[in-house]
Amino acid sequence: MRVEYIDKDRVVESFKECHPEYEGKALTVNIYERSYSIKAGKRLLLSVQAMGDDVVYKEANHIYGYCQICRRGRPIKSQIEAVKAEYPSAVIIKETKANRPEWDKLLRKVKPGDTIVFDTIFEMSRDADESVNIYFDLYEKGIRLVFLREHYIDTSVYADVGFNDPIRRLAKKQICIAYEQTEKSCNLAHGA
Repeated sequence: MRVEYIDKDRVVESFKECHPEYEGKALTVNIYERSYSIKAGKRLLLSVQAMGDDVVYKEANHIYGYCQICRRGRPIKSQIEAVKAEYPSAVIIKETKANRPEWDKLLRKVKPGDTIVFDTIFEMSRDADESVNIYFDLYEKGIRLVFLREHYIDTSVYADVGFNDPIRRLAKKQICIAYEQTEKSCNLAHGA
């Protein structure tokens, strides 16, 4: 396939028709010899590449910010502001119910390569053991986890070395420590 000419305006217009959430936002189109990409700021949204006689479309992975109302944690508004400060294009998932239906929907929606951003590990689960189980389950499914107040337990920290037994034990210990420290600070802040 030979690409003679790509009209940037038509590419952006077509993309926005399929993705109305980007209407009114500035998008950058980079055109190369056999491909083009669309970005919003630094975030890659779409990559199109000619490979032989085929054209390969690859939509970028999604970033979700999970924020929940918690009687002991930071107000949900503060969580949202923290997520948006680091990940402006994140889709915010607001949890307002104790049985966490939005979390369940998010778990069904995420796919390998997606990212879930939390203000703290405290928002991910109800206790340290559950945090560890969820963390490893999502990691093994290829979901990237980011904890804004505990970056030392982000899944990217372990991505290069993998989770062999010693690293897995270390990660488990770090996750439990992060959860316990966050719980203590929340209890102190709320006089518990």
